[in-house]
Amino acid sequence: MRPKLHLSIVLAAALTLGACGGQTTLNEPGSYFAPTAAVVCGAINCQKIAESRINSQLSSAVNDPANANVFKGPEGAANRLDAQREILSELIRREVGLQMARRMNITTNQADVDARLQNVKAGFESETAFKEALKQEGLTEGELRGFLENDSVLAKVRETVGKNAKASEAEVERYYELNKSQFNEQVKIAHIVVCGNFDQANRKCNVSPADQQLAADIAARARNGEDFAAMAREFSVDTASKENGGELDFISRGDVVPELEEAAFNMSQVGDVSDPVQTPFGFHVVKLVAVGRPFDQAKTQIAEVLATQKANAAFEEWLIDAVKSARVKVNPKLGVFDAISQSVVPKSAKQAQGNANRPVQPPAAPPVAPAAP
Repeated sequence: MRPKLHLSIVLAAALTLGACGGQTTLNEPGSYFAPTAAVVCGAINCQKIAESRINSQLSSAVNDPANANVFKGPEGAANRLDAQREILSELIRREVGLQMARRMNITTNQADVDARLQNVKAGFESETAFKEALKQEGLTEGELRGFLENDSVLAKVRETVGKNAKASEAEVERYYELNKSQFNEQVKIAHIVVCGNFDQANRKCNVSPADQQLAADIAARARNGEDFAAMAREFSVDTASKENGGELDFISRGDVVPELEEAAFNMSQVGDVSDPVQTPFGFHVVKLVAVGRPFDQAKTQIAEVLATQKANAAFEEWLIDAVKSARVKVNPKLGVFDAISQSVVPKSAKQAQGNANRPVQPPAAPPVAPAAP
């Protein structure tokens, strides 16, 4: 099935884009009315968020057949408004974050943006499929690149804010023990990928009988005791693993393409070598290196995962505080911005919350009856 730039993918990048439009002041007459969804005054200046940006990001969800019952019928209009509020809420938070990044003099580099763009493209069967998906979403590659550039900036802010995040040894050990069954199920493999004609445009190998025969010969030689690592360095087209003797990191089910997963998890003895397995990347010869991931080989990755979680939590707290310090004016038809929940809410909900937070006044004392004559 051909992948598509669906809302979940587009928003992951688009929500990090700073608001479009010129600088404005919060009190500019009519500045928050359509076509403007909101005006955000952050650390640097006031920026408008165009209402069209919200609707364009929402369009793929509205047009998705899977959501046919969500945006139609009696609740359709209300659900659409809720979705617009959710998108705008994130756009406001991201605009505040990007303004803080400019104040902190944090920028990105083109190499990082290029890598992010390539990661997006890698999810598609071909360059043609990628461009068709962009067209369906109403995006140009330049616009997507802009989204990814801001995503890169916020990632660097996250790194700066969470630079001191670190997991203790006790936390790492506890994580391993709590997830030990999952680590015990992991396997480590090495593979040799054979492909004489790889189509870069369509990101797949145009396999040939010669490729299959070479892979079969390699498998036979490995089973006869020939050095698997040496053959990986000689024959494998997987540049990421060949210099390491074809070894990959420990994998769980779902980490690799199904054909490679089946070969990896169907071998029972360390040292077993599979028959050639065909995937979109060519023919693989797979060797089982280890079963079960011990703590000493997992602790570094666990520490990185926990440190990332802590850094993300620190960034979220930092962003919440930054948003609370900003001034936000929302188009009345969409609601109002509530800094406590960090979201756009109906005006009635904001008023209700304000009433709930208002101190309760004691009842007035009853009038004192006049003294009898």
